[in-house]
Amino acid sequence: MGRAVAALAADPDVSRRAGGIYASWTLAREYGFTDADGRRPDWGAYWEKLITEIAARGPQNDDERFLLKMRSYQLDFDARLQPEGRGLRERLNQR
Repeated sequence: MGRAVAALAADPDVSRRAGGIYASWTLAREYGFTDADGRRPDWGAYWEKLITEIAARGPQNDDERFLLKMRSYQLDFDARLQPEGRGLRERLNQR
């Protein structure tokens, strides 16, 4: 988080981000910083990969159904992705 704040503070055009909400992993991708040990954990990429795998094979337990349902609600925050979220919920309700 500290490196994300430092990257934002050093950005001469940081005002374009005013009022926004940003994840450290997206800022790390954009600004190119890493953790002190050189790694760049990317929870967002992990989440997308996990959800894609579960959706492709179908949920195998209640935990995976819960994750897919949460993803469907997450998609509702973007009007362009709302149909995908509704479709995911419909598929879950059929099982």
